[in-house]
Amino acid sequence: MRRLFLVFLSILWLAGWAPHLSAQSLSATLRADTTTLRIGEPLPVSLSVPFDPALEMVWPTLTEGKIGGMDIIDRSGLDTIGKAGRQVLIEHFTLMAFDSGRYELPGLEIGYRRATDTSLRQIRSNGLAIDIFTVAVDTTQDIRPIKGVAQTPITLAEVLRIALLVLAILAAIGGLVWWLRRRARRPKSEVAVPAPPPVPPYDIAMRELARLEAERLWQNGDMKGYYSGLSEILRRYMEGLFGFPAMESVTHTIIRELSQRGLSARQVEAMRYLLEQADLAKFAKFRPESDENLAAMDKARDFVKDTKTWGKAPAAEASVDPTQTPPQAETPAP
Repeated sequence: MRRLFLVFLSILWLAGWAPHLSAQSLSATLRADTTTLRIGEPLPVSLSVPFDPALEMVWPTLTEGKIGGMDIIDRSGLDTIGKAGRQVLIEHFTLMAFDSGRYELPGLEIGYRRATDTSLRQIRSNGLAIDIFTVAVDTTQDIRPIKGVAQTPITLAEVLRIALLVLAILAAIGGLVWWLRRRARRPKSEVAVPAPPPVPPYDIAMRELARLEAERLWQNGDMKGYYSGLSEILRRYMEGLFGFPAMESVTHTIIRELSQRGLSARQVEAMRYLLEQADLAKFAKFRPESDENLAAMDKARDFVKDTKTWGKAPAAEASVDPTQTPPQAETPAP
């Protein structure tokens, strides 16, 4: 009886802690190309986190524009590497320091939680120590005084150039005054010209897909450029049609947003396939076959065509009362 009680307690313990086992294995890595450089040289740094797609990740914002006293001069934006089930969030930074010394880059905090969690958990990356050195100065050479400004005589060509410039300025001022006076005497038209209607996301996406296909990037070996262009066109289309920031979202966030907007399972899976193919081609040097490249373009066009009318109410059909008899045509009298 006691053994059965212990087995029951073990099952309860595993049921309470199993959902957190995958989250406990998370680890963030802050990596730099080098730890020693000179003042004013850029330092490439990357922050990466392997994660379970079921987790919601909260990335550090770094609103102060600094990491450990070093200025952030460029950010690549958040991206995803890998396939479903084993993905990596990664962002590249470019840092720069304008004073010598040792800079301690602290660990960056990344938040995460599951859909069932109410509180936000956090992990911290490793820190880095960066040494900044000054430019070496050769002390064996004598220090020479600063030379003064050399005086050169004014030539006739310089005088003519200045005279022509003054005449051009006066002519421009005179022309502007004449145009303003003539415009003031002209009767003003009160007819307002309406602004052109915005171009629908469907038209923009189809035009851009045709342009990308005409560039023949993958046929010339540029797989990364082809899939990067395909991913950007689809992200801009979804951002304009569905109204969420698809350009700044990772793949699993986009799939979740599409599922919440009532798209069919076929449409959601088609977008998942396209975005994962693009991630592999951009970051894992994946080279699909020719038929896969053609299929990717066809899937993109089909997705745009299938979702063209999303959010639009169907046209109301004229209602007909079945109890009423349609009017009969009058027969002319003989």
